Amino acid sequence: NLTEGQYGLATGILMMVDKSSPVYPQAEALRGIVLSQQEKYNEALAPLLIARQVGNPEEGARWDNMLTLNVARANYGAGNYAGAIEHFEDVSRESEFWPESVFERAWAHFRLDDMNGALAQLHTLDTPYFEAWYLPEADLLRTYSLFMMCKFPQATKEIDAFAARWSPTRDALTSSIAGTSRQQAWDDVKALDEGKATKLPTEVLQRFAKEDRIHDAFATVAKADDELGRLQAASASPFAAQARDWLTQRRAEIIDIEGQRVLDSAERARAQLADMLNNVDITRLDMMQFETQLYERAAVTGTLEFGDPIGKLRKLRKQRGTRVWPYEGEIWADELGWYVYDARPDCPEGLQAR
Repeated sequence: NLTEGQYGLATGILMMVDKSSPVYPQAEALRGIVLSQQEKYNEALAPLLIARQVGNPEEGARWDNMLTLNVARANYGAGNYAGAIEHFEDVSRESEFWPESVFERAWAHFRLDDMNGALAQLHTLDTPYFEAWYLPEADLLRTYSLFMMCKFPQATKEIDAFAARWSPTRDALTSSIAGTSRQQAWDDVKALDEGKATKLPTEVLQRFAKEDRIHDAFATVAKADDELGRLQAASASPFAAQARDWLTQRRAEIIDIEGQRVLDSAERARAQLADMLNNVDITRLDMMQFETQLYERAAVTGTLEFGDPIGKLRKLRKQRGTRVWPYEGEIWADELGWYVYDARPDCPEGLQAR
């Protein structure tokens, strides 16, 4: 019912699950997701927190991290960005959900006008450890954060890099989606799971690599293939022939449904990427307008109001117990998630971008 958008019916069924039932935490977690889908974020918090508190012994830490991420998302949707950040921080660095929490935490910092906080989180995702990840929105958010701080030269470089990095992916998606059937989309995800080449861009398919639903579908189809082999041996039986027809039909339905989901996901990625590439071009024009205002003001006042660019650095060098050295691009895995930015905005008073 959730998949089909029948939210009221899904909620009603879930509320019938008794607290003593072993699936009660799953029911509460799903109820929170249903409410979030309806943008009832404040209402979604209670069942999500209950599900996390009750726990799920079968999944253990994975369950806790998944629920923590969803609690953070509900807080973000409710506009409680500080609360969202607190819960995003609680997602374990060892969890498969941690990179998502880092990216979404960056958005929460951005919403709080904390551009340094946003850039610090995004720096983790810009390291070589995440080169294979599909994160165009993270690159776009970095550009917006620099724009909001009036760091126009760096933001322009980010825009150029964004177009160079993601235009080929958009083109590859456009050409590959057109000739891909549901069966081929299904085969692509299976190939990805087995470490083989794919027709659709691999980076767009990565989200399915850890998805429980698609792996359940793989297991179901594998069982169906095994059963069809057994039924073939009993082909003389009328019942076996009927059962084989039913099983073949159901197997095809699963592949069609999941293959269409993969195609829909790829199409959404293509459309979103096309919009992002258009938006960065608009941002480029906005930056040109702000830069013009900046230099017009400088022409009147006789100075560019950027403040003291190295004053803070000089103070740090004199601070007892502090050592300052130039950053030369070194990246260490244990530093991921711990980066701190302390960059001052270059916006003169009254000229901050909005």
